[in-house]
Amino acid sequence: MGVLRAGHPLAGHPARRARAHPRLAPPGPHRAGRRPGRSGHRSDARNNIGSTPDGQGKLGALDLSDNSLSREKLAAAGAAPGAKLPLGDTGVTFTWPKTRQAEPDNWIPHGQRVDLTARNGKGVKATGISFLGLATNGPSQGLATVEYEDGSTQNVAVQFTDWTPGANYLYGNVPLVVTEGRNKVNGTSDTTRTVVFGTVPQVLDGKKRVTSVTLPQGTDRGIMHVFDVALTTDPDLEAPGVTPERIVLTPTETPATSQAVTWRTGSGTTNGEAQYREKDSTSAWRKAKAVTNEELLSSGVPTRTHSAVMDGLKPGTAYEYRVGTGTKLSGTYVFTSAGRPGDEFTFLYFGDAQNDLKAKWAPVVERAYQRFPKAVGSVNAGDLVDSGGNAGQWDEWFGAMNGRSQTTNVIAAPGNHEYNADLFLKTWKSTFAYPANGPTAVPAKDDTPAERQRAAYETHMAKSLAETAYYTGYQNVRFISLNASTHDARELMTPPDLPPCSQDCPDPQKLWLDLQARWLDHILADNPNKWSVATFHQPVFSAAAGRDEKPVRDAWLPVFQRNDIDLVLMGHDHVYARGYVNADATDTPGVTTGPVYAVAMAGPKYYELSPADDNVWTRNGATQVARAAHTSTFQGITVSKDTIRYEAVIGAKRDDRSTTDKEVGETLDAFTITKNDDGVTYVTEDGVAVPGAR
Repeated sequence: MGVLRAGHPLAGHPARRARAHPRLAPPGPHRAGRRPGRSGHRSDARNNIGSTPDGQGKLGALDLSDNSLSREKLAAAGAAPGAKLPLGDTGVTFTWPKTRQAEPDNWIPHGQRVDLTARNGKGVKATGISFLGLATNGPSQGLATVEYEDGSTQNVAVQFTDWTPGANYLYGNVPLVVTEGRNKVNGTSDTTRTVVFGTVPQVLDGKKRVTSVTLPQGTDRGIMHVFDVALTTDPDLEAPGVTPERIVLTPTETPATSQAVTWRTGSGTTNGEAQYREKDSTSAWRKAKAVTNEELLSSGVPTRTHSAVMDGLKPGTAYEYRVGTGTKLSGTYVFTSAGRPGDEFTFLYFGDAQNDLKAKWAPVVERAYQRFPKAVGSVNAGDLVDSGGNAGQWDEWFGAMNGRSQTTNVIAAPGNHEYNADLFLKTWKSTFAYPANGPTAVPAKDDTPAERQRAAYETHMAKSLAETAYYTGYQNVRFISLNASTHDARELMTPPDLPPCSQDCPDPQKLWLDLQARWLDHILADNPNKWSVATFHQPVFSAAAGRDEKPVRDAWLPVFQRNDIDLVLMGHDHVYARGYVNADATDTPGVTTGPVYAVAMAGPKYYELSPADDNVWTRNGATQVARAAHTSTFQGITVSKDTIRYEAVIGAKRDDRSTTDKEVGETLDAFTITKNDDGVTYVTEDGVAVPGAR
């Protein structure tokens, strides 16, 4: 066997340098199986011999053990040279390479360009693209690039299951050619079952003309082999990314008259709209053009999201809507715009979901909406998923919501786990559309290095905080989201062109919190609503053993206390705790006058509580009224003109170490906040009368 030449993508792989390699054919002219799969330049030609005559396995190799496909068995399975291989009803038809023995019949991708023009040399309109191939020595995936006649490009995923998969087909691969037995280099054959796959079509921009596709420059894990590339012109192509998915409603700054919605498609869909009208109306659909967001990879597949704002709504009115483009529309869903100030409503509060979303968080969500069926939405205090860059976990999160994200609003603050594998929160900001009313920078007050650096930091931070620090007003409640992830957001804090500073330089982590504190102080002091609720992840008063978020407490607690916020809803600690600052206690047991601080978690990950008599609360002038460990909860919070009723309900107990004897479905903690029109506030435990009440 020849030595792999330098520069080939397999040459540098350490695990492959030490072993035999699939035999590469020298670049040269060969007969292409069909026009859409031809290559022009010698370096773009098929470069591997993957099929051999029986008894002559030494003529080719697909894997690191020099196994190859049998040409005779391929022909018997319908893959003779030049044979047509349709991919179901997708409109895709592959052609098995029309090659003679010992001629290269597939590409091991390393950036080869495959010409897809018509016989007249013009680009062709297509709605989708698919690849015929397999992987050896494990599954393999990479990104190919489709080039359009206008010079624009589109990335598409190429993903193949290993050719000896058993019954485990990955990536939605469709088995097209199945043979029993591989040819071996010594002239014998084995009895191993092999499969050649067609990939699920990737959606293309059907308005443009395709000229070529460049195969992946590199692939992961196994060795990829591509035998053919084919297009489809099916206008009704059913493929992932065609129909909008992961639809989520998020509030605008004025949810009584407008509603934001975001959805995901394949990256080939570059425009979209939301269509809406009053529920049960026969009038024409009103249309809101969508903003199309940047392309991201979702489990290796290029996708993008689209966000639209449906405006001109009537308060407290039910609307039906659908999203998409052209004939590729979602189903029709119904939401109700926010009502008038003082109208009663209920929202849910979830602490960390994070782990085992499908199996263990989903049942908690179901119990929450069964207990509070009229909830208008949810407040999520961070760590919605375990890894923000993991598309599969986000799929599970949406699945666990079970359609509620399409019909009720999602208010969310990022937690530290949203930064995992997504340092710049691209997935978060692509998934949710929140009001652009967050903190703003203060210009430099003088020309000192320290002041110039502070201003540069703040300008950069204000952009980074977009859609993580924001507020909305819903029926006389100002909901505020903050970003408390100082450590995990550090990459976000520093601008690329930071001015130099050597003396009295600002601390970026403190600045991150102070910038939000200044903004928070302003929007609480200038709040036209009767009520105010803040949510963020890392708590001002930690309740779990070994935890203390002192920088967050130092920056934000004085602002909450000074402005007498009503509720502060947090997560991160994987325990439950609720309490108050001691200065807000009264002479009446069970009655306080100031903000309520709560830490909760809805998922199955549990930590231990700090000792009841010595913890972050007791050491910082605060009192825990209720606490529990190894107990998952959801909170239903009902707001009316003069009261907020808070109820924490046990949603699950995932082990036998819960610190409460109460059962799943029972109320763990409850209280009521009462506020008169003059702003006098009392927080009363259940069974305790409101002072001065008649």
